[in-house]
Amino acid sequence: MSSSYSANKLYYKKSLETISQYSCGESAKSGKANKTEITIDIHVKFLRLKVAEKTAIRIVWSRGKKAAKTQAKILSPTVDKATFDEKFQINTMLEVDPTTQLALKEKTSKLTVILDKSMGKGNYEIGEVEFNMADYLVGEYNVRALQLYKSEMNEDYPFEPQDTFIFLGIKGTVQPGVMKKNPSKNELGSSKKS
Repeated sequence: MSSSYSANKLYYKKSLETISQYSCGESAKSGKANKTEITIDIHVKFLRLKVAEKTAIRIVWSRGKKAAKTQAKILSPTVDKATFDEKFQINTMLEVDPTTQLALKEKTSKLTVILDKSMGKGNYEIGEVEFNMADYLVGEYNVRALQLYKSEMNEDYPFEPQDTFIFLGIKGTVQPGVMKKNPSKNELGSSKKS
């Protein structure tokens, strides 16, 4: 066996071990992960929803107490696609892989389809879906089709979840200069026993 073959085999073995560590979240446990400020762009592209009558709807993005609404769009029995093409943005601190800048932990958020107030039932929830905001690509959109599920409140607007989707893109941008290693226990102020 040649020495170059052995060196290549060792290199690939170490690369696979590194990939395995990051994909399993071991880098975060070992303190190698960085807390980094990431700007997350959420691009709400369009909604597919079949309705029985003319219906004005909005999509609400929410995380905790933060929320933002799209403009109202009209669906009808002959039009089951509402194009929003609207973007929301949030800055957040995430534990990221120092090499790829991809998040190591989930950051759950929610999209809710509601009736517009012009329908006489403002904020009436039709359907909702949770998604992971940390499922971004760096510098480009990760486009996803998210299946919408009926909200508990919805008794008047039946739909088939398997035919109902929100299409959105999630993009992450690393903010330069805002990066720090996870603090060790000593840096947090706990006493070290000798």
